[in-house]
Amino acid sequence: MFSNRNFYSIVYIIVFIFLSIAGHTQHIYRLGWLPQINTSISLKNDWKLTTELENRIMVMEGPQSHFTNNRSRLERTDLESVLTKKIGARGTAGAGYLVRFEDGFFIHRFIQQYSLVQSLSGMRLAHRFRTDQTLDQNESPSYRGRYRIGIEKALNGQSIDPREWYLKITNEYLGIWQSDDFNLDIRGLAVAGYMISDKFQCEIGIDYRAEELLSTDKEHLFLLSMTWYSNF
Repeated sequence: MFSNRNFYSIVYIIVFIFLSIAGHTQHIYRLGWLPQINTSISLKNDWKLTTELENRIMVMEGPQSHFTNNRSRLERTDLESVLTKKIGARGTAGAGYLVRFEDGFFIHRFIQQYSLVQSLSGMRLAHRFRTDQTLDQNESPSYRGRYRIGIEKALNGQSIDPREWYLKITNEYLGIWQSDDFNLDIRGLAVAGYMISDKFQCEIGIDYRAEELLSTDKEHLFLLSMTWYSNF
């Protein structure tokens, strides 16, 4: 059975992996923040529409211990909508579309995904399998395969209830194909969340992303993640 000891073991392993990646490279480091608004609307026959608006704002960029750009700037804005249907007791399948505005251009992404959620003692374990295809007028099309595992743990009692805090940790792996090249990104998220009511909740924490790990131009992003959730 999945216990608290298993939960903390996973946390320690994820932290060790990301510290090892960040500590043994001398490449580009970027600091910023990531405000997001996420709205989910439940529809008939177990359908759900989830829309997310996200801005990525960079504050500091440059090599380790030598940030050359300390000006705050809006790097990009994403608007994503995914329509999902419940499959069985624990799974959902869906498809969606993302439009991104970056550097004066629009980028289009098509999304397919399958998610599986397990309710455990005092926590929830979630898996998400996703593929997407990105069309950018300035680059060749890119194709990604993604796997994300996430844990939500109630800090009071055995379930996350209104007016209670919880902890969420996710780890995601992204394989990226573009032209004849393959690359790898790894992401980790650790946030504290507060369930305001059955309809509203908020989260704040750190989003770390190691990008283009198979190339010589590796990047490490440290983002302050702030998300507002609405469920209707």
